[in-house]
Amino acid sequence: MAAIRTRYVNEALAHRDATIHQIVFLGAGLDTRAYYLESLRDCHVLEIDQGSQPFDRKREVMKAEQVLPITKKLDYIVAHLAEDDWDSKLRGHGFDPRVATFWVMEGLLPYMERSAIWTLLDTIDAMSAPGSTLWADMAGQAIFTFADMGDRAMKHSEDDPMRGVLSQIPWCLKLQASLVNAGTHFGRSWPPLASTDGKRSVPIPISFLIGQKPVPTEAREKDVCPGLEA
Repeated sequence: MAAIRTRYVNEALAHRDATIHQIVFLGAGLDTRAYYLESLRDCHVLEIDQGSQPFDRKREVMKAEQVLPITKKLDYIVAHLAEDDWDSKLRGHGFDPRVATFWVMEGLLPYMERSAIWTLLDTIDAMSAPGSTLWADMAGQAIFTFADMGDRAMKHSEDDPMRGVLSQIPWCLKLQASLVNAGTHFGRSWPPLASTDGKRSVPIPISFLIGQKPVPTEAREKDVCPGLEA
C-alpha cells in the first residue's frame, strides 16, 4: 500500500495550484521527496517530525551519496505535533502564513488521538492562506483487526472520512482515491485488504483525501465546494 500511497501524494503535489511554493510535511520521517521530486523544485519545503533521528539519517545518507535537495530551501524541524508549539517553530524557519501552503499528512492521522487531530487541523486552518491545500489518508475501523496493519500504535480510524475529522474545518474536501475495491493504480494491481470479523471477511476502506481552503467567494458558494457546511 505504501508505494501506491506515495504515488498519490506525488500526483497531488504535481497537480497542485502552480502558485503554491510553500510545502509542509507533517510527520515527515524518512521522506526524501525534497531530494528528487521535480514538482518541488523552487519550493520552500519544511519537514516536521517529533525526533531528530530521521533527519540525521537523511543528512548522513544524502551526504554519502552526494545528493543535494532539489528544493529552493529545505528546513528540518523537530517538534511533537500533539504537544509542542510546532506552529511557532514553523514560523521561526521562515514559514509565511500569508501565502498558500500545501500540507502533507501522509500516514499521520491514524496514529494520532482524535482530540489531537482536531487541534492539529484547527492550527493548520489558522495558519493557512486561502487557496491552501492539504493531503491526508485514512483507514477504516476494520484496520484494527487486520493482522498485517492493525498495530497497536494506530489510534484513529474512519469509515466515512469525508464526514470525519477533516470536515471540521471549512475546507473543500474531495476523495482522491479509495482502495476498498480491487483495481489498478499506476500500473499496480491492488487486491483489497480485508480483516476477519468472526466468520465474516470485512473489507478495509483506505481513503486518500485532498482538501482546499476556499477563497471567500468560494466559501459562500456551496456548489463550488461540495459538502461545505453553511
